[in-house]
Amino acid sequence: MPASRSTLWSPLTTSTPAEHTGTDWTGVTLGLALAVLSAFQMLKLAPALPLMIAAYDYSYILSGALMSIFAAAGLVLTAPLGRLMERWPGLILGGGFAAMALGNLILLADAEQGAVALIGRGFGGIGYAVLALAGPVIANRSASADHLPIVAGLVAAWVPAGQIVALAIAWPFLDAGHWQAIWWAALILTGIVAVCVWLRRDLTLPLISRPPDSAKHARPSRSEWIVLITAAGVFGIWSGQYLAFMTWLPKNLVSENGLDPDTAALINLIPVVGVLAMCVLTGFLLRAGFSYTALFFGATALQVPIWLFAHALDPVSGLVAIAVYGIACGITPVCLFAVPGRLLGGERVSPWAFAPIMSGRNIGSLAAPILLGALISNEDWTNVWPVFAAITAASAIGALWIGLSLSRAEGRVSLR
Repeated sequence: MPASRSTLWSPLTTSTPAEHTGTDWTGVTLGLALAVLSAFQMLKLAPALPLMIAAYDYSYILSGALMSIFAAAGLVLTAPLGRLMERWPGLILGGGFAAMALGNLILLADAEQGAVALIGRGFGGIGYAVLALAGPVIANRSASADHLPIVAGLVAAWVPAGQIVALAIAWPFLDAGHWQAIWWAALILTGIVAVCVWLRRDLTLPLISRPPDSAKHARPSRSEWIVLITAAGVFGIWSGQYLAFMTWLPKNLVSENGLDPDTAALINLIPVVGVLAMCVLTGFLLRAGFSYTALFFGATALQVPIWLFAHALDPVSGLVAIAVYGIACGITPVCLFAVPGRLLGGERVSPWAFAPIMSGRNIGSLAAPILLGALISNEDWTNVWPVFAAITAASAIGALWIGLSLSRAEGRVSLR
């Protein structure tokens, strides 16, 4: 790693770090911290939403938009930010922290006005787009070849990890109705991570500057693009239904089952823990030789009956169903993130291979919470279950097609 420090706000023109033989766990930790912080900032709304709806009479469509605006920011900004960050990593990263802090302050200042709350979440979404892009890059480029699968599995768990942080912080304050404490905690965490990155800017900034020329590889063939675009579509509809489930589960538990907000938040933690555990375990299962297609299709298909029947079960069976949903949802994203490597081989995987997949994820995250909010606009959840079961079934069919396509392609690439 270069020994000299570059200023946080100046263009970085030095070359990227040389290949290293060992893993820099400081870089991995900072990269994971950025990713988890971005997920926490997005998902901290979910446990507080029932209180905010009750206090400010937000419409369900506005409530869905408050979540989806993060995905909108990611969809619009990720590609241009990636180019800008290669040249001015300190400026863009510092701007991301500033936008995230400003967004929290705006919402704290006047959450009663729906438009103001949406503007605040919009600034938070800008910060999310920056940190969610920089974090995985720093973590992966800090890892040696031997540790890269471990780091990749940790990075894949950034969303459930951020969700657990959000629920852990929110739970003590929900019973008293103090949703504002969650936003103050978000400001403090943002400041802590920003200071840590600034103190190690000699490490982090070169890692997100322009990659070496050797990272450029041949573009996918037409048939490979078809698989990547299909994976983007599957990621879009699958991530949409997952985010909708996680966003509206506390509201459903409060309005339909009469639970207190703090109890609803605690139950919401069950599937998140399952997702986090399975994100890590799935990588080991695939490495041990378990069928990729069976895991991908089976886990995604298992989520369909949860949408159809979990709401009608008795409390104990319902909790089991929610836990099974979380376990299954920990397998699907790992399989989706594995598509470029399994399709193209390790040496051909570059950011452009992941671009359509991440775009699909952002599209689904943008649309689904608003759709679900529209479906329950009259406090009627009847149409929610079959619509989202159908969406999840479509993603399972896509998962099966991708798995079979990769099975045919794997003989033509050198997998890593």
